[in-house]
Amino acid sequence: MRERVSLLGQPMLISQWLRTGTRRLGIYNSEMLLRFTR
Repeated sequence: MRERVSLLGQPMLISQWLRTGTRRLGIYNSEMLLRFTR
């Protein structure tokens, strides 16, 4: 519970984490797609 509250109190940090997460997920997805296509 406290962890969630602390995260909500830091939107800037969350935004950066989400951006890095999305970028990593995008890279992984692209690699997976390339593997499937092959």
